[in-house]
Amino acid sequence: NVRALSVTCPHAGCSVAFDTGEKLFRCPCHDSSFQPDGELATLKSPSPRGLDPLEVEIKNGSEIWVKYVKYRGATSQRIVES
Repeated sequence: NVRALSVTCPHAGCSVAFDTGEKLFRCPCHDSSFQPDGELATLKSPSPRGLDPLEVEIKNGSEIWVKYVKYRGATSQRIVES
């Protein structure tokens, strides 16, 4: 089972990175943090929602294809921009 998440923070669009020590995705801009499944790590987060999931398709048994979608930031709803 393969899952892909956008690395763009839904708060202000900064790139998140995985903190292996804390086992959380962290946004360096406003201290939002996310669980490995993309959900918010704390309700006090400035981000209005968890990380956005991306569509994944397994092709030819070993190729992982991810469809990138850009979502609007600063809203609790997932609204596709492009």
